[in-house]
Amino acid sequence: MDKDKLIQSFSEGIFKVDDFFIISVQPFTKIYDNYTKPEVCGLVIPLKGKAVFTLKGEAHELEPGIVLHAGPSMELDKKVVGDGIWEFALLHYYVSGPKEVKEYLENLHGRLYLNPACYNDLMTLVKQLHQVRRSPGALNEFRSKTLLYSIMEHLLSHGMDKKKNSDEDTVKELVDYINNQYDRNITVLELSEMAGMDVKRFSYLFRKLMGECPKKYITGFKINRAKELLIHDTISVSEISSMIGIEDSLYFSRLFKKYTDYSPSSFRETFGKNPW
Repeated sequence: MDKDKLIQSFSEGIFKVDDFFIISVQPFTKIYDNYTKPEVCGLVIPLKGKAVFTLKGEAHELEPGIVLHAGPSMELDKKVVGDGIWEFALLHYYVSGPKEVKEYLENLHGRLYLNPACYNDLMTLVKQLHQVRRSPGALNEFRSKTLLYSIMEHLLSHGMDKKKNSDEDTVKELVDYINNQYDRNITVLELSEMAGMDVKRFSYLFRKLMGECPKKYITGFKINRAKELLIHDTISVSEISSMIGIEDSLYFSRLFKKYTDYSPSSFRETFGKNPW
């Protein structure tokens, strides 16, 4: 897709949500001689698994990190790839405004690629839209429209028309994600899904690049952040535990001692007066 032309089209057009679904499909499912929905454009946002959507004879392999755009009434074949469940969000939207914008978007089919951290932010918007669409009313219609524009803005700001990331780049991006999201309970499964890999392969690549498994890296980063908070702040141990994404403060204390040989309170007492 021509990203510059896409940006111009979205800036000039007027859009409204038609419908929104989250759909799960069983492994090995195949559907041929189908068509996209008439009169509306659509975004296919993969959540889990892999599939191939063939639009007007052109095959598009889809997995988390790749978003597909399609116009109305396009010839469509679909098949699930591999033995896992294929799950995706399907967003249909109306286009109005200048004739050339409407014609361009209604004839457009292609993919945009997002790096894992940006794709995770997109998932947040998708979940919000799913929640809003479950309740009728004028206010939620307005919220739907706002979220549609937010999703489009995110795709246009962070999407790439070609996949540029190697596996090593993907792991590096997820290391940055861990470093910025240490206040959450991040799991290795979550990270592997963001990378579009199985857990075993992701863990192997992570260890190869970082010298330790992802779980140990996540915990180590949280503990190092807790050290900084214990030395430079007077907030309680339970508050620090919550700030690094560990809700059970007793578990945090045991973990902290395992990694440092100090309890959080004795670490503060020992090093708080001598940060050097």
